[in-house]
Amino acid sequence: MSSIKKKKQLTDSFRPLPWDGDPRIHWVLCLEAIDNGDMRLPARYLLETEVVDQRILRALADKLDPSDRKLSKFVLKKTAGRPRKGLPPTIDDPLGTALDNGDLKTIADYLRHTPAPDRRILLWLADRLDPVKTDDPYFIVKHLRGKPPRQSQWETRVAGEQARLKMIGLKVERKFRELGKLEAALHHFSQKNEDWLHPMSRSTARRAHDAFLKARSRARKP
Repeated sequence: MSSIKKKKQLTDSFRPLPWDGDPRIHWVLCLEAIDNGDMRLPARYLLETEVVDQRILRALADKLDPSDRKLSKFVLKKTAGRPRKGLPPTIDDPLGTALDNGDLKTIADYLRHTPAPDRRILLWLADRLDPVKTDDPYFIVKHLRGKPPRQSQWETRVAGEQARLKMIGLKVERKFRELGKLEAALHHFSQKNEDWLHPMSRSTARRAHDAFLKARSRARKP
């Protein structure tokens, strides 16, 4: 197993998963995860979302084939060993050929110009963003200009806590829209309910809601 793969497993061992338990992943959180190089949430988003937001498709395309060389990109790491011979191609159309060959530029162009992408490409991306098996092909983040500073465990935990707050903030926003009053939504999450088993202080719920609103505002800027 490569050092990169080992490092990924060690990181994931203590990283909180703020999207667990809520199948409706907001596009803002998914977009922020893509920007930060966190691949597990985008993978789940592609698998669970019926209609993928165009902003997510463009963000993934920009990671597969960035127009600016100063930006980071996703690089496909393939498994070791040679492919088995004598096997027929799995799909014989142009898209299938691009997927079989790992042609990231063609895949990126497809994502940029196809409003409703073929489900095969979404599954292909999800399998490589968060592979089920350790020996499956997977994406890594490559920084094209300069070497990024190594993120400490403390920084990783802080990032995880921020992601958790934004996910809670999304829940508060949904309850706010349902009830029509922010105070009522904040009170809901300060009590134990059927859909919320872990009460928090009103100030924590408000802070989470503010964090989500800020993330949404940043994502909407051109």
